[in-house]
Amino acid sequence: MPDSDYELEKLPEAAGPPPVSQPENPAYINLLTSIQAAANDIAALKKQRAELQAKLRVYRDRLERAPQVEQEYLALTRDYQNAHAKHQEVMNKILEARIAEGMEEAQKAERFTLIDPAVYPERPVSPNRLLILLAGLVLGMGGGLGLVALREHLDHTIKSAEELAWLTGLPVLGRISRIITPEDRAREARRRRLAWTVAGLSVAVGLVVFHFFIMDLWIVTAKLGRWLGRLT
Repeated sequence: MPDSDYELEKLPEAAGPPPVSQPENPAYINLLTSIQAAANDIAALKKQRAELQAKLRVYRDRLERAPQVEQEYLALTRDYQNAHAKHQEVMNKILEARIAEGMEEAQKAERFTLIDPAVYPERPVSPNRLLILLAGLVLGMGGGLGLVALREHLDHTIKSAEELAWLTGLPVLGRISRIITPEDRAREARRRRLAWTVAGLSVAVGLVVFHFFIMDLWIVTAKLGRWLGRLT
């Protein structure tokens, strides 16, 4: 709204006779009434403009103070969060103190006294290597004998003339000796080499297993040297 006030312009005074105290002309009365109504409207508008200007100043003041209010709100929020965190920390400490107090009250009658302190064993309890070696030896020998017996039991072939005569009850008139060919000799040599190779690999694998899982071979050698030295 413009700041200038609307003022009613004064009408120039007409030359003539002085106004009558009680006019009787209807047109004059209507004109005076219109002038009075316009003056009342102007006064009401001025009052409304003053109220609107006051409200405008209030709103401008609020807008100018909005960042400051926001900063104050953020500061209050931060203070509230800090106070809440401290409150939670204090409550947790109180709860821990109550729990510790309850445990102490519950354990007042309990006392622990160390009578005999624990000692380290001088030798390992397990594994018992000697027992394992003996068990392996017995099981190996028993398994080998069992396999031999099973194979012999399942083998129904005749291997000699005496066995044939015993089975049939008839005398043997003659027999043909086995003819050994060069191929048989080569096959037998291959079998012997394969057997020695398997035996060597078995001994090597056994030594490796013994060295890494049972006892170091250097320790075994040292023990054997000490034992032989005692014998000599």
